[in-house]
Amino acid sequence: MICGTGAPAYEVFQFQNRSVLGHRYYDQNGNLTRRHFHEVDTGTFTNPITHTAVSFSGRGTTLHDLSVAGDITSGTQLLTGSFRVYRPHGGTVIFEAGRTVASGTGDFIRESGPHPFQDYFVFGDTAAVQPLCKALE
Repeated sequence: MICGTGAPAYEVFQFQNRSVLGHRYYDQNGNLTRRHFHEVDTGTFTNPITHTAVSFSGRGTTLHDLSVAGDITSGTQLLTGSFRVYRPHGGTVIFEAGRTVASGTGDFIRESGPHPFQDYFVFGDTAAVQPLCKALE
């Protein structure tokens, strides 16, 4: 992620711990039919110039039901959860939560809830992450 414009622009450093517990389900022929993951993320975003940092944490669940057994590009993926970036002395910088439905290939079908990181990384909306960039000034 890039913050700032012109010469003071910088790439935000991300340091992260990620834990994933996954389950896979197969039919009687041994073909994958479902993937179910629970994920926990914690870490920091840091401005490499000023060394200002903010912490984050999040939890999410992904349920991918394959419409064609064995073909991980088929079916739909349901992603639910939340992700929060914290101010150093309390409060929230940016919050992401809700539900996203995507195709097996990852193309978005629909979503609900605020998704500022998706808005930035997928749809190119730089304003979506401005609260984070401001907190890192």
